[in-house]
Order: sequence, then C-alpha cells, then structure tokens
Amino acid sequence: MTASSFGPPSLRTGLRKLQALTAELNHARDLRDLLKSLLASLRDMFGVEHATVLLTSEMAATLGVPESLGHAAGTCLPAELVIGRGLFGKVAQSKRTLRVSREIDGELPSWGGIADAASRVVVPLISDGQLVGMILAESRDPAGFDEWHEAAFDIVGHQVAGMIELVRARHGSKPSSAIRATRTFSWYRNDDCIFVDDQYLIRNVPGRILWKLLRSYVEERRTEFTNRELRLDIALGLPAVKDNLESRLILLRKRLGERCSDIRIVPESRGKFRFEADCDLRLVTKSSEG
Repeated sequence: MTASSFGPPSLRTGLRKLQALTAELNHARDLRDLLKSLLASLRDMFGVEHATVLLTSEMAATLGVPESLGHAAGTCLPAELVIGRGLFGKVAQSKRTLRVSREIDGELPSWGGIADAASRVVVPLISDGQLVGMILAESRDPAGFDEWHEAAFDIVGHQVAGMIELVRARHGSKPSSAIRATRTFSWYRNDDCIFVDDQYLIRNVPGRILWKLLRSYVEERRTEFTNRELRLDIALGLPAVKDNLESRLILLRKRLGERCSDIRIVPESRGKFRFEADCDLRLVTKSSEG
C-alpha cells in the first residue's frame, strides 16, 4: 500500500495521525530508537513504503549510519548530509520542505534511494533554527505524495528535530553544534559583477553595495548599516541626483532571496537596515570573468 492510497484525510483524522505519531516517538529510549519509531510510524500511519533519515555530520557521528525503510540490502545510501551539494543538500541549505514528482518536474535526480522513484518529499529537521538532519520519503507512484503529505511531514519534521535534541540531552550528550554552509562570493572588479558559489548573482551599483556589506560583515563583523552611509560612500558610485538607493536595495534583497536565502538585508527603522548571514562567508576578488 502506498502513501497515495491512503488519500487526503479529514482534518480530524489527520490530527489523530499526528497525535499518534508524536505519542509513539515519545517512548523512544535513544536516538536510534527514535528514528526507527519515526520510520515505522510513517509506514503504519501514512503509508510511506520507502524513507530514509539522514543526519548532519555531528549527528551522523553519533548514529553511525542512516536509518532507512523499504530499501533492499546493498542499496547505496549516503551516510550523512553534505550541505549545499546536490538537490537534497540544497534543500538542507534552504531549510524548506520540498515535494517533487516525475509528472510535474520530469526525471528526478538520483541520490542513492530507489532507482525508479517517481515522487519524493524532502523534509529538513530544524531545531532551534539549526539543521540536524532530513527525512526523505519516496514513492514509485507519481502521485504518491500530495499537499497534505507535505504539510503533515513538515509538522513531523519540526517535532522530530526537537525530540532529537531532547533524547541527546536525556542521555547526557552535548547539544549538536550548528552545521553551517560556506558561501563563496566572487567579485569581478572589472565590471562589478558578483557570483555566489559560481552562479551569477548581481552587478553594477547593487553589486558594489553588496560587496561593501559582505566585506564589512566579514572584516568588521558589522551587521547594522544606514542608507546615509551608503550615499556618502563615493566608491559605490551613486548618482548625485536621484540615486534610487531604496530601489537598488529592494532589488538586492529580492535577488538574495531568490539565489541565497541564507543571506538577508532586513529593513529596520527608516533609513536603517541589518545584514544577516546564516552561513560562513568566503570572499574572493577576481580581475575578470575569464
């Protein structure tokens, strides 16, 4: 029986399933028991036949190997998450649940699970804002997962992440440290073009503004900035009249949100904003794009 054969439950039924799953997880004795209970509950309560729980490096060191459901012996499963690498590493980096289907998204990339997977749900496990692992659920049915699966698994993911930390604390383990990705920003001084992780991000005046913010953050650990200081910085090359600074900052915020959401420019009071980074930054200066 596949997940889709369960069909979208009523609100009452869905809440009861989540309640039962939470109650089952509360009986876990240790980390491995918690993950085994999670996979069994996904199978019994939500009809998931193939699933894997991957952990970030420090968590994986505790567990040793990933826990999986429905995979044949000898299946090549990744031992731990590599943040930012591949489809699932990028989901881990964004910390957002993703549902993909062969019907909608075309061929699904291989990651070492079932070779003929037609639909997947990828659920990051977030505790106190930090990624501790990921649930990967798969189905051979292109319609194996629906919106209600995505919503339910997202709730489950948040519960499990918190329980992982509780189990570790209960047994005297140190809390998991933050596993932070490293973003590489390259600035091409010839045309003020900026790439992030080898992908084009922005250029010209918004590029110069971003490079100033990045350098100030890395070199001075600054996070607070004002529009006035940007206007007074002649290196940015803002026009003396009608500089459109606010519009340039809006464009920059939008581009960051699209290409690297772990870097943010957050407006505060009028004329002030904050620079935030949920990753480590590496800055590289280059003379040309060649």
